[in-house]
Amino acid sequence: MFIELVESLRCPRPHEFTWLVASTLEMAGRDIRRGLLGCPSCSARYPIRDGVVDFQTRDGTTPIPDSTPLASATGDAELAMRVAALFDLTSPGGFIVLAGEWGHAAPALLGVVEGVEILVLNTTVALTSGNGISLARTDGAIPIRPGAARAIALDERHSPHVGAAARALRQYGRLVAPVGATLPADLEELARDGRDWVATKRLETTEAVPLRRG
Repeated sequence: MFIELVESLRCPRPHEFTWLVASTLEMAGRDIRRGLLGCPSCSARYPIRDGVVDFQTRDGTTPIPDSTPLASATGDAELAMRVAALFDLTSPGGFIVLAGEWGHAAPALLGVVEGVEILVLNTTVALTSGNGISLARTDGAIPIRPGAARAIALDERHSPHVGAAARALRQYGRLVAPVGATLPADLEELARDGRDWVATKRLETTEAVPLRRG
């Protein structure tokens, strides 16, 4: 987990936004290999192992994703080009989120765009955290603070969280979701095909994001 991404994460439990606190036990350059993220609001603790943050809840209220074998991560060059085009990744800066099946694009995407960090949620391929790719496991939730992400792509499994994904986008950020997903009111649709739609966040958000002190 790229250490600078920590300030863009949030606790996935249902409460008011607060910053997560990182405790690092092992670093590799700017990536946290082993450590813990803690939520000051609800006291939840999320371990980081082998660079992967585990946001899954185990309180019985939310189903844990099935543990299925991961396919080989050779990198899908065609999908990477599709992501770059849908996200309009023509300039460096910020981070993008690839949820589920979109994670197939991550390795090849590193060779297409420069200066953009990639966060993959619930990868379905065998990815390694580090060198531009960060990994997190969730119950399907989008653990990103409001207004932080440059772009987000959701697959079918994550489409119920399209509203949370829209809130996580910065102004003019882009969201890609399956055609069956409802377009949030604060997004403007740009295009769609038989599989996905892409929209941008153009309206001013009314949700206040607190400034971090210290």
